[in-house]
Amino acid sequence: MKKISVALIGAGNRGRAYTDEMFKMPEKYQVVAVAEPIDERREYAKEKHGIADNMCFTHWDGIFELGKIADMVII
Repeated sequence: MKKISVALIGAGNRGRAYTDEMFKMPEKYQVVAVAEPIDERREYAKEKHGIADNMCFTHWDGIFELGKIADMVII
């Protein structure tokens, strides 16, 4: 089964809760990008999910400028 790639826009309570659940199912999901203006939240997602530096953004438009980078977006 192919993993579902996920981009996270907003790493607050809800975004964190959803992606933390996905973290428990690494065979199904891979978080590949995060957009979050608050440094601590963005860094948490980056570290937790092993997101590359160039896939971490302070604003959602950074993700959309790249085109399709994920199968799913959590807002």
